[in-house]
Amino acid sequence: MNLFFNSIFREDSAFMLKASRAAGLVVLNLLWLLCTLPVFTAGPATAALHYCIFQFHVQREDRVVRPFFRAFRREFKQGILLGLPVSCLCALLVFNGLFLYGTYPDTVHPLWIPLVILVAMVGAVIVYGFPLLARYRLTLRQIVTNSLAFLLQRPLFTLGALGLYLLPVILLLTVPGLFYRLSFAWLLLGKSLTAYILDRKLLKLFETQQEKEEDSE
Repeated sequence: MNLFFNSIFREDSAFMLKASRAAGLVVLNLLWLLCTLPVFTAGPATAALHYCIFQFHVQREDRVVRPFFRAFRREFKQGILLGLPVSCLCALLVFNGLFLYGTYPDTVHPLWIPLVILVAMVGAVIVYGFPLLARYRLTLRQIVTNSLAFLLQRPLFTLGALGLYLLPVILLLTVPGLFYRLSFAWLLLGKSLTAYILDRKLLKLFETQQEKEEDSE
């Protein structure tokens, strides 16, 4: 029995490695929430979160606090320049969506078409832009251009990823009781766990695209 417990609680055991990773995701999520409270710092905080997640996948690195704040400082300027327009556009899209729904609740108005297109474009920047900022040294124009290119190449993945990010909002609007029961779990783990799931796929997409660009050169 002692041998069994010793094998489980060894520092290099599978159980302890997974427990360490889970604890790192919780800390990372709380750091992200703390650093997004001023609102205008949501961009660099999100880029720093994705940087740490990529470290999890690439280098099997479980340290969180120092890498997060190092990336937060490094991406502060570009993160704000990317995050503020995205936040303003999101607020504008929500306002227009509520206005259209309130004005034409029983009809599909033609104005929904440009609104949906804009939602897809802003969603692509949310799904791909901040991970690109965390992973590569790119200009804001390159980040937006690549995000829209990935939207055209991977529309279903983009839609699914955006739906995963918006899951708390969807639950609040459709199943509020379930949302309230899960809200504490989301505060502990929601954003970081979502990024952890999606960034594994994004890492492969980015590496594949980079290889294609190198071959074309």
